[in-house]
Order: sequence, then structure tokens, then C-alpha cells
Amino acid sequence: MGGTLVFGEREPRAAVRVTIRDARCVVLNLDPKTAEQDARVLKTVVRLNQNNAEVYGTLVRTGIISAGEPVSLVVDGEV
Repeated sequence: MGGTLVFGEREPRAAVRVTIRDARCVVLNLDPKTAEQDARVLKTVVRLNQNNAEVYGTLVRTGIISAGEPVSLVVDGEV
């Protein structure tokens, strides 16, 4: 918590500050291809991530986000 996700490589790079953890969400039970329920994913999240599957964020800077571009986590310093 407290880091900032920075999206892409071209300016302006969108940035979102990670503010708090959120408890698991039942949407994780849905297979993205079929929309059928599959509890294995949620059970794995609970086991590996201390029951956390999501985070809340605050927009730091707007920008363009494109599929396939890298996402970086900046822990300290200038974004």
C-alpha cells in the first residue's frame, strides 16, 4: 500500500496511487471466457493473498492506457 502504479511508456503516463486493500470479491469466481462460476480462483486468492484480491486507488495523473503496455509500481519518489 502506498505505492503508485504507472501505466505505459509514453507521456502523459497515467498513474494511480494504491491506497487501501479490499476484501475478496465474488467476481473472481467467474471464468472470464465463459462467465461460469469456478471457486478455485477465489480459494487460491484467499490462500496466497491473505484474503485480499483488490485494492482501491486514487488517480494521480491522467493519461492514455493501451493494451500490452507495461505497468510499473513506484514505491517511493517522483512518479
